[in-house]
Amino acid sequence: MSENFNIIYKSPKGEYLVMAKPGGIPAVPDKTGDRSLLEMVQEKEGRELYPVHRIDRPVSGLVVFAGSKHSAAQISEAFRNRKVRRLYLAATESRPEKDDFELKGWIKKSGTRNRSVFSTKEINQGKPAGATIKYLDSIDNYHLLGLVLESGRHHQIRAMLQFLKCHVKGDVKYGARRKNKDRSIHLHAWKLILPASLTDSKPETLTAELPPDVVWQAFDLEKALKSSAGWEKQA
Repeated sequence: MSENFNIIYKSPKGEYLVMAKPGGIPAVPDKTGDRSLLEMVQEKEGRELYPVHRIDRPVSGLVVFAGSKHSAAQISEAFRNRKVRRLYLAATESRPEKDDFELKGWIKKSGTRNRSVFSTKEINQGKPAGATIKYLDSIDNYHLLGLVLESGRHHQIRAMLQFLKCHVKGDVKYGARRKNKDRSIHLHAWKLILPASLTDSKPETLTAELPPDVVWQAFDLEKALKSSAGWEKQA
């Protein structure tokens, strides 16, 4: 299994670390028993760490671990209070009908199937979920979307894009035509914008580079961001 993770940021006093996780490996130990990012980083750091912000196994991008239970509680509260901004990129099989819009509704997790269902109509026992979605670019068969999360529900982006019939490349669990060979999907936790309260100085924007995959690299992200009037800076 690949262990080519990167430490993107370490807080001044080591209270937390932000990692870039490859798609296809678990962020924390799961029932498969496969070696997780948490185990790899703990071995590298020589100390116990606590997961704060994790992403699904097939998703690539930024993950946050804390150095203590106290730090984990503080950072988790910042995420809950929306003081940390989360930006994602997705390569989808279809293009949304609108180029820039907000999607709000309800999401419910199905424990037996490890899936979530999203609807713009209220779901019994569902939880509110929202995101702002921006169309950025297209190549022959796929479309690049930027997403800013307003909530962090189970499989939220994957369920929302299934609802829009804009399935994430490789995400057969949520309707994609075929899976990726490496068990990843084309959903990337791209940026975290941390508030000054977590950096002891000023707000910090952390970025995980896109995976070295032919589809990701075929998009002209730099050009798309310029033509979208600095979407990622306004997020």
